[in-house]
Amino acid sequence: MNRLNILCTFFLTVVFATSALAAPLGTIPTVDEGRMRFIIDVRSDLWVRPSLDKQEPVRIYENELKVPLYKNENWVASFNAQFDGLSFGRTDLRVGPEQVALGSSLRTQSAGVGLRRQFDENSSLSGFISYRSASDEPFKNPRDQWVEISFLYFSKKHDGLQLVALSNQSYNRGFNNGQWFPFVGTHIDVNSEFSYSIGLPFLRLAWQKESGLSSVILFSPTGVNGFLSQTVNENFVFMSHFGLAVYSFLHSNRVRSEDRVFYEEKFADVGFKYILTPDTDIGLSVGGSVDRFVYSGETAFAPDSDRNHLTNDFYGRLILEFHL
Repeated sequence: MNRLNILCTFFLTVVFATSALAAPLGTIPTVDEGRMRFIIDVRSDLWVRPSLDKQEPVRIYENELKVPLYKNENWVASFNAQFDGLSFGRTDLRVGPEQVALGSSLRTQSAGVGLRRQFDENSSLSGFISYRSASDEPFKNPRDQWVEISFLYFSKKHDGLQLVALSNQSYNRGFNNGQWFPFVGTHIDVNSEFSYSIGLPFLRLAWQKESGLSSVILFSPTGVNGFLSQTVNENFVFMSHFGLAVYSFLHSNRVRSEDRVFYEEKFADVGFKYILTPDTDIGLSVGGSVDRFVYSGETAFAPDSDRNHLTNDFYGRLILEFHL
């Protein structure tokens, strides 16, 4: 992945996700190049202390298909389909002032296309559009479905400084839902090992050592996300994720269309990624999740009633990536 694609991934992550796993706030895909890929990403509680307040492990998962469609010197187009989900492990959850019943499993499903115009090595303009639904019953109710649109611009780089501008329309962003929202900032290369991006409303710090050690810390309106990795050789990488994440969903029983249900947690894990074959990668991690809450509201971190607390637990994570 080239440097510009890494920056594209970061800025879309600022808008839509602050998680180590499946995108909690509905990630819009970047424009993909190269081979078609199918990714399976599953995280499940190890359920070390079964109890009455959790009938089964909490699980978070993502299935994603990335299909490059077209590429020449100036244009790149791709298709993306996602099936994300969150299972609370409980069937008795109620949220909001009206204490409406919440389904035990919430899902986000989407399909969309992206198009990028490359002006030079560092400068580009991208557009993304997808049709999405996020609910306990996806695509059943019209108010749980929407079209999501984003435009992303990178200016030419001058003396290590680059302007970035993004405009996004989303019905499930976690803040200012249903409105166009602008993100403007700068990316600055301090030296060959350290860079940062800062703007409205985000901050990202990144380190890359020649020894293969790299780290990224991201602050955004929907949480904090950190990633640390150490490359051992061309086939093996140690990695760690940590942060404060929020997942957002609509749900069919909500009284007001503006309401969302949020799952919030603090998490940390360690593991590795191994390239089994030229066509298959595998990742395994173990970690823990604490301060886990489920609540209703219009905006992340602003519950409109009492929060439901889910039991802390250790978890395991499996990632399989197939290059087709």
